Amino acid sequence: MQTAGGRSNTNFAGNKGIAVQGERNARREAQQNTKSKFTSDEELVDRVRTTIKSRGARGILNLGKSFKIMDDDGSGALDNAEFAKALKSYRISSDPMEMEAIFNLFDPDHNGEIVYDEFLREIMGPMNDRRVVLAKKAFKIIDLDGSGVLDLSDIRERYNAKKHPDVMSGKQTEEDILYEFLDTFEAAYAIKHGE
Repeated sequence: MQTAGGRSNTNFAGNKGIAVQGERNARREAQQNTKSKFTSDEELVDRVRTTIKSRGARGILNLGKSFKIMDDDGSGALDNAEFAKALKSYRISSDPMEMEAIFNLFDPDHNGEIVYDEFLREIMGPMNDRRVVLAKKAFKIIDLDGSGVLDLSDIRERYNAKKHPDVMSGKQTEEDILYEFLDTFEAAYAIKHGE
């Protein structure tokens, strides 16, 4: 049907589903092309992992703080836009197509969000057998009362900061270093529990 101006007066509501499906297919195809254009899935994840791990334990803590700061809506998860901001902040990528490909790798259930704990587990990767054995051995040594829980008295008894460079130079006391060490765990706890 034509209007007086010669334009079609057709109702496009029936075509909306087709347009949305076509858009999704185009986005999916672009993602596949992005992966092959930039690198493999494993290489993308490895680049993110390497960049973050290169900052050490403090880098992981800072990642948690950044994650919380970039969670604009306070949902406890990052959507695509929030995650892109994090990738730019960590100088991992600023290419929109590559950032979307990385987002999709860290959002395996494709629900449109990345939860911090899942992201951190992917970044850290599984502990190898040697590290598991060492962690269990260290835990057993520190857990003086055998309770299966490390409390302040267990850690205070076993933690030795005498050879720490700042203690040796007189900049800090052993007690200062102990509490700095413990603050690392408190900061991680606060990030995880939204405090």
